[in-house]
Amino acid sequence: MAKIVLDSTTSARLRWVKEPVELVDEEGSRLGTFTPADKKSPYRDVKIPFTQEELRRFAEQKGDRTLAEILADLEKGARE
Repeated sequence: MAKIVLDSTTSARLRWVKEPVELVDEEGSRLGTFTPADKKSPYRDVKIPFTQEELRRFAEQKGDRTLAEILADLEKGARE
């Protein structure tokens, strides 16, 4: 595929485009279509099984043990 290098002004204008757009010249003559590169997250199709309220509650929960206590228990279990 051939490439055309865009000036910084044109490339800045195209960076915000989220879906295909038609490109035209000053007279309105169609030049073609610009389709932005897929920059979507690899997690875009992942469905979160929790509501926003549940996620907020999880974030506010306080733990019962420190990280040091958890690691000590894990090390103890590995030795047994």
